[in-house]
Amino acid sequence: MVFGISLSTYTTAHVIISLVAIVAGLVVVAGMLQDKRPDAWTSLFLWTTGLTSVTGFGFPFERLLPVALHRLHLAGGASDRHLGPL
Repeated sequence: MVFGISLSTYTTAHVIISLVAIVAGLVVVAGMLQDKRPDAWTSLFLWTTGLTSVTGFGFPFERLLPVALHRLHLAGGASDRHLGPL
């Protein structure tokens, strides 16, 4: 259980949010290549990317990553900290 829902449901929600972020990002890039500014898509991209990052930290873990991979957790935490005010 994660936040009161099954791990399977939580994982599915996390993946769906991630896929929405990817699609929104592709739409934003396509718009930028056409010299357009898709504000609504950009907002959706930023929100879903941030939400993907935050929900990623909700997954259970048994131990911390080895030192060589520990930087990945630090990078994720730093991005959440700096993107939070946006």
